[in-house]
Amino acid sequence: MGDQGRCPSQTFGIRVKHHGGTRVHKLEHRLVENSTEVRKIKDDARELRRLMELYFSNKERNPEGATTTNKRRPDWTESSAEQQVVAPVAVVVPKEVVKSFIQGFLSGIALKIFLLVLPNILMTMSKIEGHTSLSSLERRSAGKYHLFVLVNIFLGSVITGTAFQQLYQFINQPPHEIPKTVGVTIPMKATFFITYVMVDGWAGIAAEILRLFPLIVFHLKNTFLVKTDEEREEAMDAGSIDFASFEPQIQLYFLLGFVYSVVTPVILPFIVIFFALSYVVFRHQIINVYDQKYESGAAFWPDVHRRLVIGLIISQLLLIGLMGTKGAGLASLLIPVPVLTIGFHRFCKVRFESAFVKFPLQVRSSCLSSHAGGMVLNFNGGKIEDDQS
Repeated sequence: MGDQGRCPSQTFGIRVKHHGGTRVHKLEHRLVENSTEVRKIKDDARELRRLMELYFSNKERNPEGATTTNKRRPDWTESSAEQQVVAPVAVVVPKEVVKSFIQGFLSGIALKIFLLVLPNILMTMSKIEGHTSLSSLERRSAGKYHLFVLVNIFLGSVITGTAFQQLYQFINQPPHEIPKTVGVTIPMKATFFITYVMVDGWAGIAAEILRLFPLIVFHLKNTFLVKTDEEREEAMDAGSIDFASFEPQIQLYFLLGFVYSVVTPVILPFIVIFFALSYVVFRHQIINVYDQKYESGAAFWPDVHRRLVIGLIISQLLLIGLMGTKGAGLASLLIPVPVLTIGFHRFCKVRFESAFVKFPLQVRSSCLSSHAGGMVLNFNGGKIEDDQS
């Protein structure tokens, strides 16, 4: 009714104005929505740029491990607030530094601590087996320690990879291929064993002559525990030489000399220097420092001879495997050498072993006088053994 008094042009203008205002309102609402979407897109782009910078920074530090980093962290945008706070720290502290510290330093300390505790573990195992005398306990412990050193240090260093990888490799190849597999890797490990002789051998001899740990233990006992002169003498007691650990270590250097004397002779001067220093130091320690608690009558020598022959046979087999990679003719010429070595060992065992395990009555009567000096000898079935202390 209100439109009846208006002209058609005025009515058309009002309708146009009404529809125009509605259109503008819709456009403004859509503009607000678009601005919100643009803001979200800008935030996503900013987050994507941050992730790309983090990715390329990791790739520059470790090109090979860049893909594995993304596999470990598939979605950074869904991580918690704590992870987003900690994530930039990984850029400041390189992961390779922590990884190298754990693999290089801590693993070496753990292995060294285990090697220090291992002789006590092996001695306990020998006691459980039923051996009573000190000499027999140390002989059995030395045999176990030699086997551990042979497998863990020598073969474990020569054959790269973990123990399960080595086992898988040995199981899935013929037995006659094992010497060839090991022989190929022998020359590549010469530098490692030269470093091992200098670090472990030479440094071990220096530590033996210094005896810093027993010195610290003596001063601690003298400060807190010693009350009388007898207790002070007991604290100063250096004990006896530990054959169960020293003898297998020396056998390892014999093995290294046998193996590398033909393959890489440059290692021989380092081993000769080690044996020269060992002779001087241990001769001094046995005469002036250590107080031997028993006399076994050279009962250790048959075991020492057997381990020397084992090392010689291992070196011959590895040489055959190395020559097998060069040609079948060279390897076949060396096959009789291990057989002759085993025959020589059998001859020495039959001919000379009785001199180290059985003794005449004259030796018994002369050795009984050592009872007054603190050494007790026991003769069982013609064999000389020390009583358990």
